[in-house]
Amino acid sequence: MPRATDTLPVDGTPLPADTWVEVTFADEDGELLAPLRRKQARTSRGKLVEEEPDLDAVGLDPVAWRIPTVMPALIPHLAVGGASELGEAVARLTGLAALVDLSKHAGKVAERAGKQMVKELVEELVEDVGEIARHHVEAAGDLDRIVETSPSMRRWGGLSQPADADARDRLAAAAEFFGSLKADAFGDARNVLGDGFDPESKTDRDGLEKDVGPAADQVAKFADLPSIKRLSSLKVDESAREDTLALLSELEGQARAIDEMAASPDRARREQLYARVSSWMREHGHVDDTCPVCIRSLDGVTDPESGAAVGSHLAEAEREFLAHAVADWAIHWRGALADKLPEALASEAKKSLPASPAELLRKGFVDELFATEGFLGILSPLRTDTADLVKECLEALPPFDEPTRRPLPPSVARQAATLQTSIDAVVRAVAFADWLRANTAAVRSACIAVRDGNEGGKEPSRAVGRRLSALRDMVRDAVPLNSAIDLVGRLARIQANHEAKRGRIALCQRTAAALGELVPLGGLAQAQVDLLRERLHRRADHWRRMFFMDPTTFSPSLADTRMDASGILALQAGRLGVTAPAQHVSNASSLRAAVLGFFMAFREHVLATRGGLALLCLDDPQELLDNDNKERLARGLSSLAAGGAQILVTTHDRKFARSLVAECRSDDRVLHLSVHPVNANRLTVALAPAVEEVDRKRHAFDSNPDSARDAQDYASDLRVFMEARLGDLFDNAVHPAYAGQTRAPTLITLVDRLRALVASGGDDLFSHAVVRRFAEDPALAEGAAPRRILNQSHHDKASIGYADVLSVRDAFHRLRTEVEKVHEQFRLHRWREPLTPAEEGTGSVVPFPAMRRPSFSVPVCPDLAAFSGSFGPEGSQDMPTETVDGSWFDNKALFYVRGDSLGFAVPSGSVVIVEADPYPGRDQNLVVAKTKGQLMARRMVRAPGATGVSLSAQMPDPRRSRSTMTFDESKVRLHRVVGAVFTDMPPPEGARNEAAAVDDVPELRRVQIAYRVKEDSAVPLVLPGQTVLGGAELSAADLDQWEGKFVAVTLDDGKSIFKRVGSRLPGSLSHLRQFETIGGLGGSLVVATEAVEGSRDVPLMVRARQIVGVLYDAG
Repeated sequence: MPRATDTLPVDGTPLPADTWVEVTFADEDGELLAPLRRKQARTSRGKLVEEEPDLDAVGLDPVAWRIPTVMPALIPHLAVGGASELGEAVARLTGLAALVDLSKHAGKVAERAGKQMVKELVEELVEDVGEIARHHVEAAGDLDRIVETSPSMRRWGGLSQPADADARDRLAAAAEFFGSLKADAFGDARNVLGDGFDPESKTDRDGLEKDVGPAADQVAKFADLPSIKRLSSLKVDESAREDTLALLSELEGQARAIDEMAASPDRARREQLYARVSSWMREHGHVDDTCPVCIRSLDGVTDPESGAAVGSHLAEAEREFLAHAVADWAIHWRGALADKLPEALASEAKKSLPASPAELLRKGFVDELFATEGFLGILSPLRTDTADLVKECLEALPPFDEPTRRPLPPSVARQAATLQTSIDAVVRAVAFADWLRANTAAVRSACIAVRDGNEGGKEPSRAVGRRLSALRDMVRDAVPLNSAIDLVGRLARIQANHEAKRGRIALCQRTAAALGELVPLGGLAQAQVDLLRERLHRRADHWRRMFFMDPTTFSPSLADTRMDASGILALQAGRLGVTAPAQHVSNASSLRAAVLGFFMAFREHVLATRGGLALLCLDDPQELLDNDNKERLARGLSSLAAGGAQILVTTHDRKFARSLVAECRSDDRVLHLSVHPVNANRLTVALAPAVEEVDRKRHAFDSNPDSARDAQDYASDLRVFMEARLGDLFDNAVHPAYAGQTRAPTLITLVDRLRALVASGGDDLFSHAVVRRFAEDPALAEGAAPRRILNQSHHDKASIGYADVLSVRDAFHRLRTEVEKVHEQFRLHRWREPLTPAEEGTGSVVPFPAMRRPSFSVPVCPDLAAFSGSFGPEGSQDMPTETVDGSWFDNKALFYVRGDSLGFAVPSGSVVIVEADPYPGRDQNLVVAKTKGQLMARRMVRAPGATGVSLSAQMPDPRRSRSTMTFDESKVRLHRVVGAVFTDMPPPEGARNEAAAVDDVPELRRVQIAYRVKEDSAVPLVLPGQTVLGGAELSAADLDQWEGKFVAVTLDDGKSIFKRVGSRLPGSLSHLRQFETIGGLGGSLVVATEAVEGSRDVPLMVRARQIVGVLYDAG
């Protein structure tokens, strides 16, 4: 794709596109095969073209390639019940679509060829019979009339009737007969044109007929030939001739005067001075005998150099030409010749005449005449003899005497070469004119002899005009033959068209019979589809049930899978024997699951029957599914991977990703990576460990003391993780990720580059407090142990020991947390969220005092059953892969919430955990806001494009609502709420605001376990993906003291729930207790807290655990 720095094309020109994806496979022996690249680009006209991979290079079946790579991407776009790309692909991959298309096409063509086309041709043939008969009668009559005009043509044998078997042969014989007569008629043309002309050749005859007319017309207008016309134009009367000679004499006189001056330079300069003065006097009307300068009389004044009177010098100086340089004088005379000479002579002054006038005549009659269109073809042989005739005629003309040359003086000629050339041309043109005037009659006679010949001369028949006249007569005599040949040719075409239609009728009948044998293939193909449908339906339902569970027993289930040979996929859904098209009775998620199940069944069938790739590429397969079915899909994909499938899943849903990773983690079958896009400095998509993967490596390190391998893996993954996160920051060519020669920066290069940009006060992103804090972290300083170990993991990973990583454990965790915050600010920056000066954390803006770090470190359970109970044989079989500890609370602050301003999300009397540093705020975030000494606990509201900050109170009781307050961004500090602790502690003394700062909360010392929530039952108190902190386990007796508080309960039917502890039921039902809903999803539930006979229909509590708090982002 084009980069931000690229020059955009002009309006209307398509943007360039160039993208590719490459996959490398290994064979069964582990040997890498040639990479397969699929490339897409745009042509200059804007059309996208795709370059398919070279599957033959790796011996891969196209079917095996499309099933795992192309077809899964078509699933979201499939139109069930109609033609779809997936259905057509399935039909083509089974090879059935081609058979059905062939069958249908064969049936249509057979129908058209055997009935409609035959009928049309028969009707045309009936009409042709009458038409041919009419043309035959007309042509026969015309031929008879033409034949009667020529005795030689009467030998023609006549025509057969159109229906006769020999009709075609008789027409061919007639054409041959008249053609031979025409050849005989043109036989004498060989005497004129020579042996090169073949009268039997139709090409030669046609060429003669085409060229003889234009050639004769050109000869008749020979006077228009350029050279002859040029000679004719050289007609100058005696008066014009004398004027020309006088003009040349004047030119020569001035040239001699200039030459004389050149012999005496001093005199020349004196003469030029007097010439200029004389010229000035004439221009200004000074005519008396006074000096034009001092106004004194010139009588008796003599020139001191020459001794002659000044007046006489001025009189002689009227020769103005002496005042000019020779080059200027020559230019003047060239213009004078062009202006004053007669038109015929003036045009020749710029040209060059040949050696004699006779050469112009020869050029006209030979070179120019035979270069015209009529003489370029069959008549070109006439040139040789015509040239000889012209030569003989011109030799009889009087000779041309070369004129005497009139050269300029040498001193002048050196600077006036072009003028001398013009003089020579004029002199030669005058000589040509004199010769033409004296020999006009002889020239005319020679021209006539060449064109028409002289009756009394030698061989007058050699004249080109007479030869053309003879050829023209031959052509004229052949006109009847041409008419006869045209008639015969027209009849032959009509006869051939008639016979062709008879042949097409027979051909159509044979075609229809042959195509009819292909039609049954369609039924055979459909039968094959039915057999395939029966095999696929059972497996499609199996896969659907593995990936999806209907919400109720009344929901319609997949009842039938239908697919025709043209690729139309029809799914039937229903219950109790009643079915309908699935797209009409199933919801979107159920329909998607059915399509996915069909695809998996088809993939399974192809792999079993013809083999293929273990690879399967899925992009956001969880779309349209609810949380429970997303987990079910994760389990199904896990079982698919356990069966040998190599699954590549891309998703934006982090919760689904965690579920899929958790399902595959026990058998170590999963690699969890984050995707980092192409930017101005990263030319390809980059992959790095996901944050969950880094946390897993950290947990493995914590759980395996003295394991150097786990320490090395943790340090290496953390480095790659940080490197990819920081690489995203430099997505603009203005701030490249490199400052030197390398364009592949490593972590240390990125950190140093970031520190430089932060120090220089770059844009809003690089001046942000979070970014600055990370860049200035002591762990990243030059020589710091964490920096050294991270760098070592890149260059010498094997040398890192367990103790090395243990010594920087806290710093590593802090860097992991801080780089995520930096990346969050980067995303805000890319989304164009406004960044205000209040977020910088410097100057007058002071962060809240940070709380004391709690001392706990507890596992994050994979499911609610493990959280509410304990690990072991009777607990969950899934072991935790993550931990949460007190380091999460670094740079956090605690605030007691007075009142219900945060609604159901944070009950009154709870303690919220906030970021100590302020931030610019985002729409719908829970915040603690500080303005003018007032602390508010509110939900932030910001409409797109709005200015200011609005803080809304989310009161559960609308009768006690509080007004929404709006502030200027520079007047308020916002601190994001990142968690809550449900406490019994009293409000701080003297607290009057909605929020009051506290130093500690005792419940954090009771944390024993944690759980990342998947369920929706606690919304809005706890959202899916957030982490709850659990305290001690509760017995049935403990619940009386925990009434009104939150618990996680596991029931005897295997279900686990989040609820608020309610009251016991009265009397004999005191073993039953009501557990109330926390949020708006789900309902209250009555549970038996102890087993009592007769209460089997009531769920029994197996175990329960305190809910201490919730962390909105614990990893």
